Amino acid sequence: MGLVLTSCFKDPEIDPNQIANDWETDILAPIMRTRMFLEDAANLSDVASTVKIASSTLNPLWNGPMFVPPVSGLSSESAPSEFGITDYFQKIYTDTLNMTVTLTNELPIPINRGTILVFRNKEVGSIISKRELDKDVLPGENYQFEFLIYNEGNNPPLVESTIEFYLEDFRTQGSDGKIVDFTNTSVRFEFLLNWIRIHEILVNSDQQFADTLQFDFELDIENDSLFNQAAEGKLIAFLESGMPLNILWEMDILDENGDFLMNFGDQDINLPPAKTDNTTGVVLENQKTKIEITLNETELDKLSRARKIRTNYDINTLGLGEGGVVRINGNSFVDIQLVANLIVKPAKFEWEGE
Repeated sequence: MGLVLTSCFKDPEIDPNQIANDWETDILAPIMRTRMFLEDAANLSDVASTVKIASSTLNPLWNGPMFVPPVSGLSSESAPSEFGITDYFQKIYTDTLNMTVTLTNELPIPINRGTILVFRNKEVGSIISKRELDKDVLPGENYQFEFLIYNEGNNPPLVESTIEFYLEDFRTQGSDGKIVDFTNTSVRFEFLLNWIRIHEILVNSDQQFADTLQFDFELDIENDSLFNQAAEGKLIAFLESGMPLNILWEMDILDENGDFLMNFGDQDINLPPAKTDNTTGVVLENQKTKIEITLNETELDKLSRARKIRTNYDINTLGLGEGGVVRINGNSFVDIQLVANLIVKPAKFEWEGE
């Protein structure tokens, strides 16, 4: 950044070099702004679980060598399998939920289309979803599919922390007149929760969980040039929370390869809980925090090469909520904004008219 001054007079007392040393300007350069919702912070994606339904659960006679005729109407509901999503929340009312299911048929007989997979909340016993197989799965075969649960008619489905799973109206064409061996055989299911959009969540009081998130950003050409001209500056973080949670942050600044460049300060950032109505989850007052650190020329150079922010956070509900739960609205968020305040000094003045 250059500055040209044209003078129409000559004053021997004016030293151009002194003016260049004294003159400076503050420039704000936005770096990144992002919004994090509870499902991002609560690590409710890529949650995996595996369950097996033993052959003898479907039919007590299927525990050794035998001949199997065509059959339908079998069920494992009397001994459902269980899998947990997390142990820190009681209930989620979801707007949308996407899950991938992988079925592996380890039985010596086919599983025929029309067999129904049932997902049920353990505590209240309500059905979350039913899915009917649309193809036959032969012995030794895998079958993978996705299913979606969504809020229909403003009636968000309830998902508890522990889900029961069982087969209903199990159908098979049998063993085609052959003797087959059911010893130690089962149907294996692998569940992968891909993503969830929360309508409302009830988090257990006195819970604590931690995770790491990473955000990418790009400096525009103008800001990149300003970093090269700055002699000193500050890095400022503006945080705003609409979540009734205690949040401790630690932020690392990384280059485009994910290699560490510098810390954002030497202490964790404390973001206090928002004020909410615990009966409805409605946010009454957001909490805002501003943190700034001073940067020297070396640190500014590192910041000019930054392309990622890694946040290590610790979230807890210690001392919060009522009746053992903290009710959180799905629209609750945490805003993160990073801005550089650059002190720019002209390196050179050009004078004319001497």
